[in-house]
Amino acid sequence: MIQTRKAVMRNTVSEVYVIAGLIALMIAFNGQVASCLNDVLGMSFENY
Repeated sequence: MIQTRKAVMRNTVSEVYVIAGLIALMIAFNGQVASCLNDVLGMSFENY
């Protein structure tokens, strides 16, 4: 029982790390896209 519980805890911890990494990647990707969009919009607004 204790060993299986430890294994489950280890699996959940690894899943949490994977989910946290994916969320961090999504946040970083969204930030990059937002900055790129801001640059493009700023350039287009400056041209007009």
